[in-house]
Amino acid sequence: MEPRKTETKPSAAGKDNGRVEPKVGEPGSAPVGSETSRATADAEVAVANAKAAGTEAHAGATAGAIIGRSAAEPINATLEHQFWRSEFTKRPYVTQGALYDQYAPAFQYGWESHATFAPEGRTFEDVEPQLRRDWDTRCGKSKLSWEHAKDATRDAWSRMQNAVFAGPRP
Repeated sequence: MEPRKTETKPSAAGKDNGRVEPKVGEPGSAPVGSETSRATADAEVAVANAKAAGTEAHAGATAGAIIGRSAAEPINATLEHQFWRSEFTKRPYVTQGALYDQYAPAFQYGWESHATFAPEGRTFEDVEPQLRRDWDTRCGKSKLSWEHAKDATRDAWSRMQNAVFAGPRP
């Protein structure tokens, strides 16, 4: 197996920061022009500018706001479905032999609900009663009851929450 190609990139301030990142197009890199790469670049520039101006205390807040803007961008439903299609059978709440199509609406409900409610500071537990009420209008052709769909919905919500705090996902 060939080793992963990496290169050291200078920081936004033009200094070699010793950080090793994958080259564009290699596994782990963000596509050029993607929201992830744009937000990260914007954040690095904002931090460098804030530090240069002597306002280091505001550098983190500025970067967080820029990254947060990226987190609020539309979710790529195709990629999320691909992820869940490959992972759902490994989840303890999935009934053995179940088809992805039965769980897909629950996963989608989770990531869409996160995009709606998390920016308001609301947690899954905060909105679960509302999600429960609305499940029958969101379940599509799924025959899952809310009690069976809830864990999948929470799982997709958590994936989005973790992505917001951990940064870009592959």
